[in-house]
This record gives sequence, C-alpha cells and structure tokens, in this order.
Amino acid sequence: MKLYEIYKDLLNEIDWEGEFSDVNHTCVPVDVVVKAMNEELARLKKNKEVKPKDKESRGKMDVYHPINMKDSSKKNKLLKQDGGLGVDIEKYIEAITSEPPSGKDSRMWGRNKKMTNSADEDQDVIDIGLPALVAIVYDKEEKKFHHVNTCPGAGECRLYCYARRGQYGMNDGKILKSLQMVNFLLNDPENFYLRLKDEIEAVAMEAKIRLRRNPKSRLLVRWNDSGDFFSEKYLKIAKEITKDLIERGYPIKSYAYTKVADRYLQGNDDFVMNFSTGSKPSEVNKLDLTKTKYSDVVEKIDIDNNPVFKDLFLKPEKGYEGLPKFIEGGASELKKRISKKYNVQLERLMYQWELPSEEGSKFQYDVIVMPSGDSDIGAQRMDVQRTFLLFH
Repeated sequence: MKLYEIYKDLLNEIDWEGEFSDVNHTCVPVDVVVKAMNEELARLKKNKEVKPKDKESRGKMDVYHPINMKDSSKKNKLLKQDGGLGVDIEKYIEAITSEPPSGKDSRMWGRNKKMTNSADEDQDVIDIGLPALVAIVYDKEEKKFHHVNTCPGAGECRLYCYARRGQYGMNDGKILKSLQMVNFLLNDPENFYLRLKDEIEAVAMEAKIRLRRNPKSRLLVRWNDSGDFFSEKYLKIAKEITKDLIERGYPIKSYAYTKVADRYLQGNDDFVMNFSTGSKPSEVNKLDLTKTKYSDVVEKIDIDNNPVFKDLFLKPEKGYEGLPKFIEGGASELKKRISKKYNVQLERLMYQWELPSEEGSKFQYDVIVMPSGDSDIGAQRMDVQRTFLLFH
C-alpha cells in the first residue's frame, strides 16, 4: 500500500475515543444491518400493495430504526439486481460513505419551504440537516457499522418527529444526503468543516454583494433542520464557521433548535438557540424556562379529547398550500385558548406575520406558528421567547 493511502486511511478513522467520545453509538454486525434493512424493504413493498382503505393492516417502522431508504422497487440501484428483494451492502456502504455531491445544483446545505417563507427580499435562508433520532454510520477504518444517536436529548418528540416523515422520511435522495452528511462528519471532520464553510461562504458572498444596495441583506443559516448537536465537535464546527464568516465581514446569522440543555446554553446573539420542550424531562429540568428561548408543540386535540385548534380552521381546498384559513373569529379564539392552556399573557401572543419588521427587546413576544405555510422567523429573533408550533 502506498504511503499516501496509509495516511488517508488513518485520517478517515472515526475518533470514538477523542473528538467523538461524547457520541452515543453502538457497533452493529454487518449481518444484523443487512437483515434489518431487508425486513424494512419487505415491509415497504407489502405496504405498497395494501389498498388505501386497509391502512390498519400496514406495518410501521420502529421509532428507533434508522431510516435507510424507502424505494423498494427494482429501479433502486442499491438493491441486488438478481431478481430478489435485498440490499447490495457493498453498494450501500459506498453510497453512504461518499461525500455529498458537489456542483452547481448540489450542496451540503439545502432549503425547505418553511425556511423560504421565513425570508424576505433582503434575506436568504439555508439549512443544515442530519438524520433524525438515529443514523447508520460506517467506520471506514474499522470496517464496521454503528448506530449513532443523533438526537441525544429527544423525549416525547420521538413519537411525532416530523423529520422522520414526509419529504424527510420518504424521499430517498434526501435520506441518502443526510446519511452522507453524518458519515462525512464522523469519518473526516476536518474536510467536513472546510467544505461546508466554503459552500456557506459562497452564499454569504451573494448576501455581501447585495449589501451595497440593501443594508438589511443577510444570510440566515439554520442548523438542525433535522437531527441535533449530538456531539460537541459538531456544535464547535457550526459555531466556528459562523464566527469566522462574521469576522470576515459577511452578513450572516445562525440559529438552531436543540433538545440538549448544555448545547442551548452555548448560544449567543450571532448563534440563536431555541430549546425544544419535546426533550427528556432531565434536559428540561436543567433550564429555567422563564429565562429560556424555547418552543412547544401544540396538539390538535388535548388529553381530554377537546379540540385545541383543529375546529378553528376551514377545510382547505384541494391543492391549497398557503396558510390555513380561520373560521370567523378563529384567529382571536386560538390566541385565547393558547393563553389559557399555557398560562401566557394574551397581549404577548402574536402570529408571526404580526411581528414588527424591526426586532424589539429580548423576550418581548411569544408567537404562534401555523400548521402549514408559515415561516420560521420567530426562531431567528431574540425578541421572541416562546414559540407555539401547531402540530401538522
């Protein structure tokens, strides 16, 4: 083996005892991984054959099962091509350990509709995401699989995690990209940092150019669009990128959601942290919520089977994708219900579109986020303390 290849292998080793010693992970034998993935593919194939009226007979994936792929058809290049249903494990390893594609239309960062809604003509918004709850990682040096807990503070949110459903949990392209991200981070953190900084800087440069004509131009970077700061090293990378670009004159601001109290406490004005109360009680108990910027998920129906907000919206027209429409008086009634249920001062409660354009004093407002079509602006501002996310 050439000396270069030896050094390359050493650099690609996951440092479980050093940089990533705080990562909760479990080594998983290859045959166990293959068996679990094949069972999941069989479940997906069976579910496709179930008629819509027979939804009750569909199997469900365990909340602790890594999301690996959703395409169980023959066109999936990661499956064996011998006519049987099963994963080609060598191709799968190669796929998840490859760097995320680069090029004009491929970046480590992404965008989603909610964040696009957050931006006005003065701002650009991008997101950084990892697999939610648990990810499958291949240690290229050990040649072993590991299950990695990417949301170490997760509590009840495991039961309704949006990042394991919809486009996050059903789109094979998005699933593979998130797996490549976490494998890249753990196997080669230095190059992960350098490439991600380069790609964010390219977008920040566009915002800097706009500054010549618009003093409000800014790039917003959301970390943990899915997943969490499961490692101190990952948080350090995020903060260093933000700090470096700000010091070099780029108009950039980062913000994130986290369910880990210690990570929340490391936030600042340039890196705005939002604590999520769907975390473990042990994480919630570490914080004084009266002094914390945090979010709550509001269920459609409360524990006594009373509607919290479901009855206050009109039934959407087919194909409608905007903000839900209230029944007459529904907007003010929803504020009253949330004020009462969560013991919040009514005069503090606002819908996000009601927020003034200029940011006010710290923790001046609490905001309600609609179940669809709304923005993420409250999470970016320090004048918003509490965010009520209507379950969608």
